[in-house]
Amino acid sequence: EFLVLERDNKKDKDCLVRKIVQIDLREATDISGVEMLPPTALPKSIRPVGRKTFLDLLEPRFRTAVEESPKFEGLAFGPDLPDGRRLLLVTVDNDFHAHVPTRIFAFGIDRADLPTFRPQEFDRPFAANKAE
Repeated sequence: EFLVLERDNKKDKDCLVRKIVQIDLREATDISGVEMLPPTALPKSIRPVGRKTFLDLLEPRFRTAVEESPKFEGLAFGPDLPDGRRLLLVTVDNDFHAHVPTRIFAFGIDRADLPTFRPQEFDRPFAANKAE
């Protein structure tokens, strides 16, 4: 299972899709050997990933953030919050425009909303993963 960003290419108040979608690969067809899929409907032999909206960033409670920063581009989990919720960080960069702020939005996610969550583990400390 993964959380992924889904958005259209519209700007500001014209945007129609700004979501964090939860996808599940378990029942999906492995298409790694398929050279090209058709541009429209999938063949009946191919089963897509399971998907459901995890967080719709166009909900009224998030609308101001979307209007100020419509191009969500990154997701990461931070350390767990003191109340036990998971910290989900959503980033918006400034496309190298000095007058535009880079923003980081923080969401507290109840553990029950991600019951299969497992933090990614590394064989060695992250800093040691730099090219030697």
